[in-house]
Amino acid sequence: MTPTFGATAHKLDFAFRIKLREEERRELGNTLFMARGFDHRLLVYTPEAWERWLAECEKLPRHDPQADALYDLLAGSGEQCEVDAQGRVRIPEALLDWARLKDKSVACLVRSRDCWHIWEKENYEAFCERAEQLQRVMAEYFGGGRAREGGAEA
Repeated sequence: MTPTFGATAHKLDFAFRIKLREEERRELGNTLFMARGFDHRLLVYTPEAWERWLAECEKLPRHDPQADALYDLLAGSGEQCEVDAQGRVRIPEALLDWARLKDKSVACLVRSRDCWHIWEKENYEAFCERAEQLQRVMAEYFGGGRAREGGAEA
């Protein structure tokens, strides 16, 4: 199955649920995990991807304040969520607050590598505008007249 990519807008209902599209539901399944991410986005994982992510987080050094904070932010905020028979998933209240979705009506669901991101729509649009600044970096990695070899220009 080819993964779905791109951003889709989803209306939040009165219970702070989003209704997944058929292809999103096929990929995510009936049980998923949500956690905080950077830039006030939410990260959404399948159970298998969540287990891989937790295994990576367990590699962070113990008793290091920065590593502990990173673990708490990313893995420590994870919550298991169930998709109902209508394909809706409720965003937990603490995560609604983090993503600044509490008083909003539209969220964007974006496929990214091994997880999905949920953004408040205006925050996502602002991120996309900032991301345009990454064009130089993209050119470095994917062409644009510069070759990378061992981290140095050729």
